[in-house]
Amino acid sequence: MKDKTAVHVALTLLLFLLPLLSTGCGESGGDKKAGSVMPPKQNSVDAVLQQKMAEADKQTKQEVGSPVSGKKMKELEDNTLRHDVYDLRSSYTKVDYDFSKMDKNMMYTHIYNMLKTPDDYLGKVVRMQGTFGHYYDEKTGKHYFGCVVMDATACCSTGMEFSRKGKHNYPDNYPKIDEPIIVTGRFSSYKEGKELFCELADAEIEKL
Repeated sequence: MKDKTAVHVALTLLLFLLPLLSTGCGESGGDKKAGSVMPPKQNSVDAVLQQKMAEADKQTKQEVGSPVSGKKMKELEDNTLRHDVYDLRSSYTKVDYDFSKMDKNMMYTHIYNMLKTPDDYLGKVVRMQGTFGHYYDEKTGKHYFGCVVMDATACCSTGMEFSRKGKHNYPDNYPKIDEPIIVTGRFSSYKEGKELFCELADAEIEKL
């Protein structure tokens, strides 16, 4: 009789302790580290939160430090509200070549000559009118800006690259594509790789 009672008590204790033992081990042996006292559910929640934080951090780094696609850049151009686009007054007191008052054919010819023989014009202050142009290099994330000029027949175009004076963000502080502008800057050249390029450095933009 005593043996039956002892067996009954042992079975009762075993049935009582079995759920507690299984709960302490977690849902699977790989989900919980040895010595951890964190409940399995809380452990999985933390894992999800860490994953989401890592994804958000990765997305932020891509947006800030990496080139975006041309499609994304086009969306930014279309949807960004412009501000502080134009320079209110020019800081250049002397202009060596003012193309802004020439007819289109004369302006086109002069700009073509400058690009063909850049050494003759280095350091000269140039003022010209045209339309705003922009090129974005997806591989490097670099922006290139230009003042585009059409000839009188509108069949041919040329342009002058420019870089602005001061700090400006694109597209926030730049005109819209094809918007009429006047650009004044100092004619200079720079190398990119083995190629030589011409630009109007320290340029200022006026509204045409």
